[in-house]
Amino acid sequence: MQHQANERTFPAWMRTDMAVMGSGFIVGKFSVMANKIAASLTGKTSVALDAYFANVGMTLIAVATVLAPTIYIRYKMVEYNIVREIYRRNTYLALFMIVIGFSMGIMFILHLLEIV
Repeated sequence: MQHQANERTFPAWMRTDMAVMGSGFIVGKFSVMANKIAASLTGKTSVALDAYFANVGMTLIAVATVLAPTIYIRYKMVEYNIVREIYRRNTYLALFMIVIGFSMGIMFILHLLEIV
C-alpha cells in the first residue's frame, strides 16, 4: 500500500516540476508583452523590465532543473524507507517549493507595483 502511495507521489512532484519549468518559460516570454504595455503607458520601453522577467524566468527554469533529480532521489529514499519499514518525516522538499513560490509571488507583486 505504501509503495503505491510513493508511486503516485513521484508523478505528482514531476508534474509540479514541469509546471515550474513551464512557468519560467512563460515568465521569460512575458517580458515582451510587459515591455509593450509599459511602452503604451509611458511611451518608452524598458530594458530593465526585459532583464527582470528574463532573470525570473531563468531562475524558475534553473530551480526546476535542479529539482528534477532531487525529486528522484527523494522517491528512492522513500522507497528504501518503506522496504526497511523505517519512518522518517522529511518536509524539506515541500518547504523548498513553498518558499520558492512565495518568493516569486512577492517579487512579481513588488515589481508590478513599481510599474504602476
